[in-house]
Amino acid sequence: MTNPYDKTAPRGFWKTGVEAGDPDALYDIHTPKWPIRRDMRVATAGSCFARNLAGFLVQNGFNVIDAEPAPDGLTPQEAEQGGYGQFSARYGNIYTAPQLAQLLREVLGGKPSKGIIWKRGGRVIDALRPRVPAQGFDTAAETLEARTQHLAAVREMIEGLDLFVFTLGLTEAWEHRQLGTVYPAPPGAVGGAFDSQTFALRNFGFADTMAALEDSFGLIRDIRGGRAFRVLLTVSPVPPSATATDGHVLPATVYSKSVLRAVAGECAARHDFVDYFPSYEIITNPAARSRYYDANLRTVTQEGVRAVMGVFFHHHGAGDAGDKHLTHADNALAGDNRKKALLEGFAPDVPPRSAPAAPRLNMGATLQDPILFAGNSHLGSFKDAVMAAAPDLDPAGHWFVPINWTTAIQGGGRWPRLRRRSTYEQIVFRPEYRNRMQDIDLSMHRGRVTLCLVGCNFIGDQVLRAHGDLATGQPGLRGGNKAMPQLPLVARDDATLEDFYRGALQPKVAWALQILMDPMFKRAFWVASPDLPEHAARVRLGDAFVDSGSYRHHQAAALRATLSMMPEQDDRLRLIQHDPAQRTESGFIREAYAAHPATMDIHASAAFYRGALDQMFGETGGTARDQARSLTSVP
Repeated sequence: MTNPYDKTAPRGFWKTGVEAGDPDALYDIHTPKWPIRRDMRVATAGSCFARNLAGFLVQNGFNVIDAEPAPDGLTPQEAEQGGYGQFSARYGNIYTAPQLAQLLREVLGGKPSKGIIWKRGGRVIDALRPRVPAQGFDTAAETLEARTQHLAAVREMIEGLDLFVFTLGLTEAWEHRQLGTVYPAPPGAVGGAFDSQTFALRNFGFADTMAALEDSFGLIRDIRGGRAFRVLLTVSPVPPSATATDGHVLPATVYSKSVLRAVAGECAARHDFVDYFPSYEIITNPAARSRYYDANLRTVTQEGVRAVMGVFFHHHGAGDAGDKHLTHADNALAGDNRKKALLEGFAPDVPPRSAPAAPRLNMGATLQDPILFAGNSHLGSFKDAVMAAAPDLDPAGHWFVPINWTTAIQGGGRWPRLRRRSTYEQIVFRPEYRNRMQDIDLSMHRGRVTLCLVGCNFIGDQVLRAHGDLATGQPGLRGGNKAMPQLPLVARDDATLEDFYRGALQPKVAWALQILMDPMFKRAFWVASPDLPEHAARVRLGDAFVDSGSYRHHQAAALRATLSMMPEQDDRLRLIQHDPAQRTESGFIREAYAAHPATMDIHASAAFYRGALDQMFGETGGTARDQARSLTSVP
């Protein structure tokens, strides 16, 4: 007997689609209507979750518009306070669909809405973007002039876009009873004064939200003179921090997200130019067991954002590797891959997820002594690997230290300033990281600590850094930054190339050895940095260089130069190289080991470091000089 479900794919059943599915790689949850190419001009707007999406798009080579780039000379903190680099224009958070339609009507009419001048602490603010800029304005006239300029920039953005990515966030908002102006924040909370005779709570339902989105599509079309465009809708998985209704915040949240999800789905069903991307479902997936949320059960962790963008780039990440132009993408929007890689590894602790068949790491006697894991941006994935392989590791007796989070950074990437007779007895974290990390006193463990230094000038991306600094941007980025230094094409790894690397790497190797050989540590491991994933190398360095095989010669020469600087006799130090099988013929690592497949990210995943852990806590290896004799050219 047949039934309607006989031909249903596995993803259509709860048991196979959810219960047995991998929440970190739920690729079949989405079937795109159309491809999103890297040469499409993308504009982003919406709730705070949209900022994460925008940042990942820029990092991975998409042509994201920044219609209001930060002026030259601003620090990243100043740029953020000015509202720069968060979305494609400085409109701040747009939580509701009526707020979006209101903004577009302002743009089409060329005039600000009424009722937007609020006071805050003796300053004047724009009530429709109350934190842009953070310090507000001197006068109402200055506020209105700034908004008029902002509307002109938004018009330019709308006229130039090919794809509009909008994240629906909330249904509750406050509205001016007489003027009809909708505000992103309640009066009295960030400025102004609340008066129930002037302001009323609106909890926009399906009909109101649907009408506002349809109005928005029509307004965009009018601003563009009828030219076609596409829309990608998402629903923010971030719950509201509070509800102004009389009910409990939980059913209020479910109602709000249900309305937004239903509207987004209906819009996608009605229009060929609208698609829905299921970021909400990926984060709230029961199979993830809430681990994509921070301890407050609201904030989405970097692990969660990574799961969302992994699905997105699975469908839209291939593209044309030559499409590397960014439209006025500011550094503040692009972010720093190195910082993000650290944050991913040092997000609030969640139960580690590992493949069912993966063996657990037996550290044996090593666990009797404290272990200090320290490193640069590669430490994030390495920590994930350690916690997956050794879930019983006691965090109270072992430490993970991102070096760049510590005080007295000298020249970037340096260890804390030497204290107490030139030993590393005190590790002090910078004030901005005190909410994540506690200072460490190693004095009571002198001579018993095992040091594991991850990356920090040992091969991998140091081959690239020997030729110049790495930057997060691309050609066309404001300021002219390039993504990578240019490596010369070479046909062999001769003595001249080795001498070059010896000279370039000597100061960095000497710095690392000063740490590794300090008497504070009983023994030390130095784990090699990973090489770039091959896809990232093709985007950043070009197909011609990758296909030439030159990188393998650079690797071999840099490795020999580094090993020649190792101490003659010291059985406390072991060098940890990675399995050559993890690399492609080009010398770059396989895509399966990339932290973010099919992106420009230079980092490796936790799985990449499993072999390194086996070397560290197994019986393989020897002294640094022994390994220098056995490690020859890169296979």
